[in-house]
Amino acid sequence: MDTDTPVDTVDSIALGVSMKGFFATMPELTYSEEGRPVFFARFGIECHRTAPDGTRIRLEPRFGSVFAYGETAEIAHRQFRKYDVFIAHGQIETNKNSGKQQFVAEDFGHSILRTRYEVDRSPRHTVGESQRQAITPDSLNRSRRRREQPQPTGISR
Repeated sequence: MDTDTPVDTVDSIALGVSMKGFFATMPELTYSEEGRPVFFARFGIECHRTAPDGTRIRLEPRFGSVFAYGETAEIAHRQFRKYDVFIAHGQIETNKNSGKQQFVAEDFGHSILRTRYEVDRSPRHTVGESQRQAITPDSLNRSRRRREQPQPTGISR
């Protein structure tokens, strides 16, 4: 078996819809009748057309609605502001009342090409010590040293 060939295939990856846009309104956080957090904002998508000479012409943006629910809604409401450029993964659904399409995000992130930020890699949730495998600088160094050591090939001469 060729060890350079990945075992998993694209067929085994759960795919969804992703989009890149900007918040056209200040995001809002409300709660459903059941008390579930609901994130809502209007978003815009920048549109361009390529002219015959190869230059890009900016067109009017397209607008839509984005929703998120539960913990995603709460975190997104804390993290995003109007005009932030984001990337979202989720699905397109049709609103039962209006019949219009809306994007329901399962996950959000700022666009790294448009946003300067620092990453906080500390655990988000507190997990019991027996359930947590602590990642420390020492454990990373041990792991790195193991990868850098020559591995036996099983070939003798």
